[in-house]
Amino acid sequence: MPRPKSNNSACKFCRKRFGVDPNPTVLNQPDDLLKRRCPMSKDCKVCHGFIKNHPVYSEMSSSALETHLQDPQNFEKFIREHEEWCEQRRNGSKRRHAEGEKTTTAEQTSSFETKQVLGYLWTKQLLKKHGKPIPSKFQTIKHQGQVVKGAILEEWVVGSIEVSASSAKTAKHVAVIADGGSDDDNVAAETFDVA
Repeated sequence: MPRPKSNNSACKFCRKRFGVDPNPTVLNQPDDLLKRRCPMSKDCKVCHGFIKNHPVYSEMSSSALETHLQDPQNFEKFIREHEEWCEQRRNGSKRRHAEGEKTTTAEQTSSFETKQVLGYLWTKQLLKKHGKPIPSKFQTIKHQGQVVKGAILEEWVVGSIEVSASSAKTAKHVAVIADGGSDDDNVAAETFDVA
């Protein structure tokens, strides 16, 4: 048994009429009329796509947005941005709202690094295990996000932490390979597949 259609004849967001007003995302297709997002929904497919891609409206619940649009100034702004988005879609651009644009870059770096080994940090447990004297004061370093205390010795043993000073020079080349206006969503993937 088919579901009964909703009695609401207009979209609750843009207020255009279902099956009467033309689809605003299609160019020169008068027979392509505004459709509901799904049979019982109160919003149109166009508003659903616009809201989903809008940086502010996408964060609001449906009822909060509906309340927000009861204010005439908010509704006017919504319609203005909605029409800009629809125009971009008519012209073949899948570009998102300006605030939500993204850029994809490729980086190539080359560097030269020198390192001076200052010694190896032995923890208290390592010192005891290998029969080394326990100093009265320990050195403290940060290693892998943890504060580690121990003595710095010249010899290496499994479990000791290398302590070094390094210096590096890096050259970096950055190229924009795709931006929010790109019609090809796979540009970045294709670029990195080749590399």
